[in-house]
Amino acid sequence: MKPNKIQVYFMPGMAASPEIFEHIKLPEETYEIYFLEWMIPDKKESLQEYARRMCHKINHENIVLIGVSFGGVLVSRTFYAKGQTGQQL
Repeated sequence: MKPNKIQVYFMPGMAASPEIFEHIKLPEETYEIYFLEWMIPDKKESLQEYARRMCHKINHENIVLIGVSFGGVLVSRTFYAKGQTGQQL
């Protein structure tokens, strides 16, 4: 039986694009990589509301979220909005 792959989602900083992660290579037999991008915030949308909206772009459970700069702040909020439990590194 083949083990399930680990889904890793990368979130760049606010003024950056997912291309900042282009040189990160993870073994394809173990990991599936996804890149999140910033959305235009709704008027008067809180960070929590934005994080909840970002959850709709994440289609897996038990994921790894990696964010840079403010992208790190967002993925930590998204992690809790999605109801994940785990160790924060």
